[in-house]
Amino acid sequence: MRYGEGVIAVQPEFKAVLRYLAASHGHLGNIARARDLFDRLERLEPDLSVELLRDDSYPFPTPSCEALIETGLSRIGLPRHA
Repeated sequence: MRYGEGVIAVQPEFKAVLRYLAASHGHLGNIARARDLFDRLERLEPDLSVELLRDDSYPFPTPSCEALIETGLSRIGLPRHA
């Protein structure tokens, strides 16, 4: 997570890194930090939802990455539908 935090310090609108960091903080129970990152991500990607993450065209390298992101973001309020 240290590297991801470093990346968004330089590129604060890097959506992929925001997704992974917010989900990771959500999994770890760092809810305030996770929400901060998620709020930034929502401003860049307002239609972000479970439904969107599950779409076959959404850019995830593997199904396990999708599951980790979905569960981490769901812990901090990812909506089911846009």
